[in-house]
Amino acid sequence: MQELYSKIVGADCIVFASPVYMGQITGQLKLFLDRWYPFMESPHKVRHLPGKRYVTITVGGRAAEKFLPIAEYYDDRLGKIFGMKCVENIIGGGLSHPIMVTSQPELIEKARAVGKELAVAIPQLMP
Repeated sequence: MQELYSKIVGADCIVFASPVYMGQITGQLKLFLDRWYPFMESPHKVRHLPGKRYVTITVGGRAAEKFLPIAEYYDDRLGKIFGMKCVENIIGGGLSHPIMVTSQPELIEKARAVGKELAVAIPQLMP
């Protein structure tokens, strides 16, 4: 984690992606977020993160609307606690196998549109 803190601080946008296991993000991602305590100066003051953008990608086998509480969890932690700005919460349901994403072209297009939006907003992403 020590190596990642400076990369988090230096990032223009952070993408959080997780499949849903047992109704929640993976334990690895939860542990990663739990270790963001060094960004807190006090319970009500955060350093380095306010205003930083984030995108979330949540996928699983159940219907997409079942994953809305996970998007709310991200927005609570990242938005309300750390003061970050959500670019988009991308939620893919009915995806019990990775190849199934090809049956949802609108999901792929949404991800592509978010990438283009970030490339315009963050010029160094442009080739």
